[in-house]
Amino acid sequence: MSESSLRRMASVNGEITPLEDARISILDRGFLYGDSVYEVFRTYDGVPLFCHEHFDRMDNSARLIHMKITQSREEMLDEIRRTAVAANVPKGTDIYVRWHVTRGTGALDLVPARDLVSTFVIILKEVPK
Repeated sequence: MSESSLRRMASVNGEITPLEDARISILDRGFLYGDSVYEVFRTYDGVPLFCHEHFDRMDNSARLIHMKITQSREEMLDEIRRTAVAANVPKGTDIYVRWHVTRGTGALDLVPARDLVSTFVIILKEVPK
């Protein structure tokens, strides 16, 4: 596979775009306050490496900052798959997956509202050589 066939793509709350075109709101708490958690994994022969352990760590990180992730693991895995299809990832090709979850968009206030819906960002790109 040539590197040019794999497109660097991102999904922001389900909107898949080329990585350079991805956008979040300037009112997002991740942007304003760094109020977020993230994980990174890669695939080997197209299989996610330690995927469930990364999700466990993401859940624990969110718990430690009292943040509720409103998307389920299944939703996030489906979104990672959708983004991989959009990125034109050939079967069995190794990729880098980064997903970032913020507390969400709300009022410009230091204290977050309890009913915020978390924002997610998924970034897929080639594994560095």
